[in-house]
Amino acid sequence: MQNHRGNTQPAIDQEEHMSVGGVDGKKVFIIDNAGNQITAFGSATIATLAYSFYSQTSVVSGYNFYGLANPGSNPTQSIWRIQRETLNTREVLFADGVATFHSIWSAASLPSISYS
Repeated sequence: MQNHRGNTQPAIDQEEHMSVGGVDGKKVFIIDNAGNQITAFGSATIATLAYSFYSQTSVVSGYNFYGLANPGSNPTQSIWRIQRETLNTREVLFADGVATFHSIWSAASLPSISYS
């Protein structure tokens, strides 16, 4: 660790951007419906499990929308977990208030889904 003088980056911000295995990026934790962290899925560990990921930002509405599903999933099927992040506060809410894979990814309808 370097000895910093003046303003330093808070530890939580620094940690989430640290390199893991030579790959820079944010840490992501996958949780089940009860809020428990999943570390394995069948015979694959989470580190080797890939997902389809969609993202859309709307500066006008003030939100980032994120969709996550199994690899190669069709956006028109009700198999997506959708989250909405408020740009100003970084508050993250789930579509229909649940962290399950039950939504359709449609850029046109993302703002009209209820989030909690």
